[in-house]
Amino acid sequence: MRLAVVILGLGLAASLSACASFKSLPANLMYENSLRGEQGFPGRAQKTKSGEAVLNGGVVLDPLPGLQAALPDKAIKLRQWGLRYFNADWTRYQVVLNADIGTGKTRVKCRGVSSETPVGAPVLKELLADNGALFQEYLEELAQACIAQASAPDFP
Repeated sequence: MRLAVVILGLGLAASLSACASFKSLPANLMYENSLRGEQGFPGRAQKTKSGEAVLNGGVVLDPLPGLQAALPDKAIKLRQWGLRYFNADWTRYQVVLNADIGTGKTRVKCRGVSSETPVGAPVLKELLADNGALFQEYLEELAQACIAQASAPDFP
């Protein structure tokens, strides 16, 4: 009986520590990877671990500080950013940036993806090579497009 309590206690501790690690990823980070064909169905902990590895490399950065620096007079709500696979081709990925930028009631909805279709889109290995250099490059392009859209003369 005592052994069963210890085993259950260890299982609970492992579950709690796994849940605690989920909080290390930004809430608005979209990191959807599909490794099903090669490695089976990845669990939530494996996806979190993969996302943490990308962010801990120091190359992929949260775009919010850059947007705020470029648009200091605008209110910015970064809803989502990250990467996801295409439903039509699980081996190809797109980088996503979704932000609302504006002042008062005037807002621009900045919704961008690096590639509209899987044709020619990068695979996960390409996006994550060199600590995510290509991922960051696409993210910066999307952020620059948002900055241009929010800085347009017709937008107050």
